[in-house]
Amino acid sequence: MASAFLIAIRSGRITWAKMQEDLADYSRMAITLPEDPDTLLIDGARLLLDVPIGYYDGVYLALADQVGGSFVTADDKFYRKAGHLFPSVTWIGDIPV
Repeated sequence: MASAFLIAIRSGRITWAKMQEDLADYSRMAITLPEDPDTLLIDGARLLLDVPIGYYDGVYLALADQVGGSFVTADDKFYRKAGHLFPSVTWIGDIPV
């Protein structure tokens, strides 16, 4: 669903405000667990406006930011797009073994 929103925003079919409204409606449906932060969906989507990455990558980036953690990836394409923009992104090959 979120990926569809992103495509709709990038193509100009809906606005950022409309997507926020629809995601808020989705959150009120209580499909997610109560401990899931509603802001994570919005924060993840907000990242996608500036960087051409997938929605779930955006959510994981937002989560890493919220908890002060690292986003470790083996996805070379993602790393080339986002690694230099987000300090939380770490290439798996850079982790000492």
